[in-house]
Amino acid sequence: MVAMSLGTGIDSRRRRRSDDPPAPARPVAPALIAAPRLTGAGRIGGEVTLDPGRWSGVPAPTWSLQWQRNRADIPGAVAPSFALSPEADRAQLRCRVTARNVRGEAVVYSEEITIAYEAPAAKGSLTDAVYIHNSGDQILNAFPEFTGGALTFSVTGEGVAIDPVTGLLTIRTDALASGIAVVVTATNSGGTATSSFRVTVAAAAEPEVTEPVMTEAPALVGGGVIGAPVTLDPGVWSGKPAPALAFQWRRDGVDIPGATAAAYTPGAADDRTALTCAVTASNAGGSSVAVTAPRGVTYAAPTAGAGVPDQTLTQATGVKTIDAGAIFTGSGLSWSIPSGPTGVTIDKGLISIATDTLRAGVSVTLRASNSGGSVDDTFRLTVVEAAPVASGVALPDQSFVKGSGAKSFGVAAGFTGTNIVYSIVTPVTGVSIDASTGVVSVSIAALLSPTTLTV
Repeated sequence: MVAMSLGTGIDSRRRRRSDDPPAPARPVAPALIAAPRLTGAGRIGGEVTLDPGRWSGVPAPTWSLQWQRNRADIPGAVAPSFALSPEADRAQLRCRVTARNVRGEAVVYSEEITIAYEAPAAKGSLTDAVYIHNSGDQILNAFPEFTGGALTFSVTGEGVAIDPVTGLLTIRTDALASGIAVVVTATNSGGTATSSFRVTVAAAAEPEVTEPVMTEAPALVGGGVIGAPVTLDPGVWSGKPAPALAFQWRRDGVDIPGATAAAYTPGAADDRTALTCAVTASNAGGSSVAVTAPRGVTYAAPTAGAGVPDQTLTQATGVKTIDAGAIFTGSGLSWSIPSGPTGVTIDKGLISIATDTLRAGVSVTLRASNSGGSVDDTFRLTVVEAAPVASGVALPDQSFVKGSGAKSFGVAAGFTGTNIVYSIVTPVTGVSIDASTGVVSVSIAALLSPTTLTV
């Protein structure tokens, strides 16, 4: 028999009512459910993006990122996306994900990827090339044939080298070659690409040779004036190869030593000569000579300046000279007097005028001439008598007796000069003088007191 007591009471444990708030969850540290994942090709110039994965934990964890290059943190690279610049070439890239909550933290890493440039590609622009034997090294730029960054180059093919940085091909032409295969390879961190073409080095064709032929005659350009250059138009010549031209100036058909330029300045030795120039055209086919038409050489024609002024000279005063060289300008001058009286001459530009003959406004024409022409100048010449002068001979006083008839005496001895005309300065009654002879006549019919007679 068992004894037991029955009754009602309250359980010592409090029972949860349906309207009570839920009890707080117990914190749980972060745990990885799905691993982080990178998206993007990993090519320089693009970007890589991280999917941080899925995480559990109470409370829900927060997470942070840190990108790494070759497992070293990249300063400031904490965003979900990372841009790939050239310095990342060939590096290993990954991202660290750190999840945290109140219970702790967990760290995981994404997979690593290798960063590279886009692989190069060939455009197919290299074409077969033909070069002439012994024409020197030929340069061909292969760089534009390829796309891609940070390219390096290599080449295969006999007699061909390439600069690995610039892609410049150097093709030798010192040996004949027929259709040598040349393969250019461009490489970067993303891969390689090739482009090929063929090179032929052929013997040079024998050049065509034809002798020089003048198709347009040479000619002289210039006036042929001494001191002024005369230039040569060498004419037009045909021939293969193009002929070389040589020049020789000639004076009256005779070579002028050293005159072999394309211009010549005539000098005094060329005055009144014929100037020509011989043009010699030469090439491998032969030579040919053509001579210009002659060009007469002269001085520039003389010119006259202000001219010789009219001359008034005194008779019997000797020879008067005038320098005509100061009147005319020009070189190589000769002088003449084409019209004028006797006694007027010119020698080496010096005019001489004799004064022994009286002249009354006689015209004198001077002429200066050279090979270029002549110029005249005219002046008038007058030669006048010299004024009479007292000779210094004392004329004796004269006394006469009244009624002794007319008396006369000469006074010409008291003067020197030609064609003298005599007169009495102060007339005296009964006294006269012959104007041409200088004979004084005195009538003594009347007495004369002492009187001074001025002739």
